[in-house]
Amino acid sequence: MIVSVTEEMLPEILAIERDAFPVPWSEGSFHSETEVPDACFEAYTEAGRVLGYCVLHRAGDEGELYKIAVRKDARRRGIGETLMASAEECARRWRLTRIFLEVRAGNAPAIRLYEKRGFTRVGIRKHYYTDPTEDAAVMVKELEESGC
Repeated sequence: MIVSVTEEMLPEILAIERDAFPVPWSEGSFHSETEVPDACFEAYTEAGRVLGYCVLHRAGDEGELYKIAVRKDARRRGIGETLMASAEECARRWRLTRIFLEVRAGNAPAIRLYEKRGFTRVGIRKHYYTDPTEDAAVMVKELEESGC
């Protein structure tokens, strides 16, 4: 089930974050996200446990997917795609025209998920990521006018 993130969920989200990213966001960063009016901060829960989360921000008529992660032991079950669909629905409610994201250029599973959801590569940001240093693929999805 997709739900809005609450403070009580942050310890589980931090654990997923630390396991998923070599340079994780801080607890303070996630705490701030719960208070940002132009953020869609959602979690996928099952049996009272957080299995994944995503953070989408809006700026004008565009959105940026800041974060998406799924617990390692819950991957390959469609949770990432469910979170993406929910973020896209939030973007449509906000009447956004497109969503951008950056992803490690070598993260083939994530890129496949984004392409499956209709994102296309529009650029590269050289040496964007650290630990290890890696380029970022910049991707965008144009949202259908009829869905807005």
